[in-house]
Amino acid sequence: GGSGGSGGVRVVDVGSGSGLLSMMAARAGASRVFAIEQSKLLYDASLEVLKTNGYPTGQPNGNSVIHPINALSTDVTIADLGGERAHVLVSETLGVSVLDEAALAYMDDVKERMMVGSGPESESRPESQSGSGSGSLDGLLQIVPARVRTYAALIRCRELKELTTIKHASGFDVSAINAIRDAGQPFRMRRMSKDWGFMLSEAEHTMVAGPFEIMEVDFYRHNATSFDASGVEGLVVKRRGPVLEELGSAG
Repeated sequence: GGSGGSGGVRVVDVGSGSGLLSMMAARAGASRVFAIEQSKLLYDASLEVLKTNGYPTGQPNGNSVIHPINALSTDVTIADLGGERAHVLVSETLGVSVLDEAALAYMDDVKERMMVGSGPESESRPESQSGSGSGSLDGLLQIVPARVRTYAALIRCRELKELTTIKHASGFDVSAINAIRDAGQPFRMRRMSKDWGFMLSEAEHTMVAGPFEIMEVDFYRHNATSFDASGVEGLVVKRRGPVLEELGSAG
């Protein structure tokens, strides 16, 4: 860990969930970690996780390194952080297609209100801070992850198609509805369809096109109002036939 002034390095973990990233930040040397989790169910469970791993919790200016906050990040104020801005923003509010959990909007808000190097006095991030390296922060904001790329591929998979295809129901032919059927979306990260619990690795499938990059998000430069997520402009299809979508992300 580095040194962010007399108070040490202060970390905000947005959507802290189980508390895993907060514990990793504490282990890396953070002087204070504010673990913000809106779900009461996850928040309560995370308290047990922290306790099990030897991280007592307490008030923002107390002796505890990790300070859990049960609230939506947009409702958290500087006062909840003990009156001081933080140096490192950590967030895993990333959906399977990166931005479907509104990560940019939440991170924009936290950067503006609670982080160093934000607001009118903000300075551009040096090129040397393009990643999540360790060492002195020099009073500048660091974000983890710094950027994310999303990739996709078009595949053909008969078994997955059958899961989302219907022909007859209660004696009626409803097959025309298949024109707008759900593709099932098998995600590479899990090798399964999130919606249908389908294990892609257990089924025969053929890649029709890709993998290709859909978008890159830089959490330092991009914001929710200006980011262009229009996606792929050109695509080469290698084989004929119906296709399904397969998504994956890389930090």
